[in-house]
Amino acid sequence: AGRGLAVLRALFLLDALTMVAGGAVGYLKAGSKKSLVAGGVCGAALGAAAMAMGAPGGLVAAAALSALVAGAMAKRFLSTRKVMPAGFLAAQNALLSVGALHGAMKTH
Repeated sequence: AGRGLAVLRALFLLDALTMVAGGAVGYLKAGSKKSLVAGGVCGAALGAAAMAMGAPGGLVAAAALSALVAGAMAKRFLSTRKVMPAGFLAAQNALLSVGALHGAMKTH
């Protein structure tokens, strides 16, 4: 379980960096302050969730957060039909949510 948790934590941290970088790119390319703020907030929350995974309820919280991000990105994908970034982030966060839920079920 220790190695699996470390891998999942690393994937969540990579996701957090992806969100922050994506927000910055959206701002630089299109002047989108909304992208900058959303990327920063989501990235910070996902990073915090990654660090809290070892705490009681941490995996469930990480799963819920990544599911929320997946849902928001899926909604955006359905309206824009653009795989990048919305479709990719929806799929990535859905998989992370499943992984965190799987980890939570293994610990109980």
